[in-house]
Amino acid sequence: MMRASAASAPRARPAFSIRLLMVLFAAAVTLPLLIYLGVLIAHSFQTARHNVEEAQLHAARQAAQDVDMRLAAIRAGLALSAGSTALAHGDLAGFAAELRLAVHVKGLQAATLLDAQGKVVPGLDPFMDHRPHAATLAAQAEGQHGWHRRPR
Repeated sequence: MMRASAASAPRARPAFSIRLLMVLFAAAVTLPLLIYLGVLIAHSFQTARHNVEEAQLHAARQAAQDVDMRLAAIRAGLALSAGSTALAHGDLAGFAAELRLAVHVKGLQAATLLDAQGKVVPGLDPFMDHRPHAATLAAQAEGQHGWHRRPR
């Protein structure tokens, strides 16, 4: 009889169900992984942002350096013009020779002689040696495209 009473007595339930234990186990595994992924993504974002900022700073420094070089070339050209005895005496051909020398020796940027009306002085352009004439360019374009103008 004792056995019957022991069998009919309800069993004591465990403190935690198996379902709860499985949920806690899954949380214990996934939460650290999620935290690690969050930190990894944040670090990746900061690294990418730093790289973009460095690239933009480099581009800005390069642009500033280019502007400084151009300003230095302009200053050198103005200093050459201010100190030119040929220009002071009105000798445009002599001044053109000085400009050619400055272009080759000092590495000046573009400079073109203009008359009082703002037109290029013919025959005194110091860069004419380096640029093809407009008629030459037109002839080359006609030859490349295979068409020629008909005489009128």
